[in-house]
Amino acid sequence: MASNDVETYLSHRPTLIDGSEQASAFTLLTEQLEPLCSGITASVVGFRLIVARLGEADVFRWWPSRIHEIGDLSLSPLFPKTWPRQRLLLSLEAARSAETEVLPNGNTPKARTLFRLGPAFDAHAERCLRMLDVDRCMALGRQLTSIAHEPGPDIRALATAARTSVVDENDPIAVFFAELCDSYGDVDPRHWMPPYIDR
Repeated sequence: MASNDVETYLSHRPTLIDGSEQASAFTLLTEQLEPLCSGITASVVGFRLIVARLGEADVFRWWPSRIHEIGDLSLSPLFPKTWPRQRLLLSLEAARSAETEVLPNGNTPKARTLFRLGPAFDAHAERCLRMLDVDRCMALGRQLTSIAHEPGPDIRALATAARTSVVDENDPIAVFFAELCDSYGDVDPRHWMPPYIDR
């Protein structure tokens, strides 16, 4: 799907109204990533972006940042050509930092979390996001805002959609991601304790 096709679809698509449509939104989000990210990388980056957006202070209040809400105004003067990408990257960093602060074993080298699946994979995932063109980053930002501002965003439906995207059960990253998605399906949006695997 070309960038202009994504823009057109997003501007004319129906409003999300239930968990199954939020799951469809996850699929659309990962499809936007797939030109540069493949399979599990697109799924992980897509779900990371969703959790990072839902965790902000204007939605679930898991951390105090408002990067998506005020990012346009504050980032566009600093990064006139790349602010949509910077907004996504800063949002992910805010979520990663909040996750590390909250987890009892969050700083152990073996701990795997949604935002830390291992140095090599995390570097690859960030490179994929950095390679996205600005128009696609803008479209991703609008999609994330749409998901976040639906009445009662359904983290369970989104986690299920992310879990369903895992096809290679022999890939260690895919296995960790699947387990984390299963755990995110049980997260209480009012009392966030990020799932982690320590083995």
